[in-house]
Amino acid sequence: MVSTITVIAILLVCGVAILVGLLVLWVIISQSKRQKMDASKQAPISTQQTKAAPESSPRDGNASQQDGGYKRCAACGHNNPSAHNFCEQCGEKL
Repeated sequence: MVSTITVIAILLVCGVAILVGLLVLWVIISQSKRQKMDASKQAPISTQQTKAAPESSPRDGNASQQDGGYKRCAACGHNNPSAHNFCEQCGEKL
């Protein structure tokens, strides 16, 4: 016959094991959520940001950013096509 103290000890060990498992699961889920939030904060680099804007000169006729090629967002500084009314990067009204 099993004594009462042995049963209590077994229940305590099982309870601690369950709590440790839940804690590990909670840590894994919170790290996963944090990584997703960090990834969403980092904006992908668009090709417009990596390309240098063509310089305007009277000889070649290329349009500069001010001449109608792009609108620069006041909030984040992203270069947007002049036809856009909202920033591609942050969504702010241009």
